[in-house]
Amino acid sequence: ECDMKSIITLRHHCSGLQHINKTFKIIAAYKEKLKKDPQSKLKKDPEENNPEYDLYSVLDKQNKKIVGLRYITEFINPNGNKKPLYHCRLPLCQNAQGDAGHMSRHIFTVSHRAAWIQEDQKNDSLVKHEQVISYVEEHFENLREEYGQISQDESLENYSKIELKEFRRADKLPPIKRKAEEETVGGGGLGPLANLNIKRMKSDFDDDIAAPDQDDGQADVKQPLSEKEVERNFKWQIAHCVRSCLDTYYPGTEKYVQGNKALSKDDYSSLARQYINQFKKEIKTEYIARNGSIQGIALTPEWTVKVIATVTEALKNR
Repeated sequence: ECDMKSIITLRHHCSGLQHINKTFKIIAAYKEKLKKDPQSKLKKDPEENNPEYDLYSVLDKQNKKIVGLRYITEFINPNGNKKPLYHCRLPLCQNAQGDAGHMSRHIFTVSHRAAWIQEDQKNDSLVKHEQVISYVEEHFENLREEYGQISQDESLENYSKIELKEFRRADKLPPIKRKAEEETVGGGGLGPLANLNIKRMKSDFDDDIAAPDQDDGQADVKQPLSEKEVERNFKWQIAHCVRSCLDTYYPGTEKYVQGNKALSKDDYSSLARQYINQFKKEIKTEYIARNGSIQGIALTPEWTVKVIATVTEALKNR
C-alpha cells in the first residue's frame, strides 16, 4: 500500500519505475497462484453468474457522491450467463477494471475523482485530498441521469480480457448504453444523450503522435481498424509512455521533479522522437515476427516497464 499526502505526490509515485514494477509483480504472482490452485480451493464469487449484479444496482445503494460515469464502459457477456464487468478509461486511472463491486469502490476513490476533475473539468489545480472531496461535493452527478452515459460492449473477447484484468483503454468507444428509465422525447430518441460530445486528446509537440480518435458512440466497434490507424494508435501509446518519463525532467509540467537536470524544449522534442521511433521499431519487429501482421499490436505492460526503465536510466545519466 502507498500512502500519499497529495494528488501530485501520488501521480509522481504511480509513474515511478519502482511502483510500476511492484504492481506488475503482484499481478503476476496473483495470476500464477490462480493457475496453481485447484478451482475447488478458490473462493466462489456468489455473484459470478448473476447478470443482474450491475453497477447501477450497487451505486444506487450507496449514499456517496458520484463523478465520472461517462468514462466507464460496461462489458456484457454475450452468452448472458455472467455478471457484467467494467473498465474506467480515465488516463490517470490506469485501466481500473473489475465487476460492479470493484468499480463502485474505484469510483469513490480520491484518485478517480482527481482524474475526473483533471480530464473532464480541465482543472489541475486541486492537489489536496480535501480539495478534491470538496469539489466533488459541489459538482457531483445524478446517478439516474448520468448512468445512461456509460458505454456498453458485448464482445466476448473483450469480456474475457476484463476477467483477466488485461483489457487496455479502447481506441474506439462502444455504443452508448441507454437509460433504464429513459423518457421518450418527441416519440423517442436518445434525448439528452444525443448531445454527448466525446473530446479528442492531442499531443503537445507533434501532430503525428496525436491521441487516437474516439467516435461518437454510434460506430460499429467490431469494424477492424486500417493498418495505418493501428500503427498510429500504437505510436501514440509509446509517445504517452515516453513523455511521462520526460515530463519529470521538464520544468512547467505537473510531473517535473525538483532537482532533476532540466531538459530544454529542443532536448525534450529530440529525445521524445528518438525513443518513440526506437521502441516503435523494436516492438513492431518483434510483434510481426510473432503474429505476422501489426493487427492487435499494443504497448504491453512488459514493454511499458522496459520503456520507462530505459528512458529513466538515460535521463539520470545525462
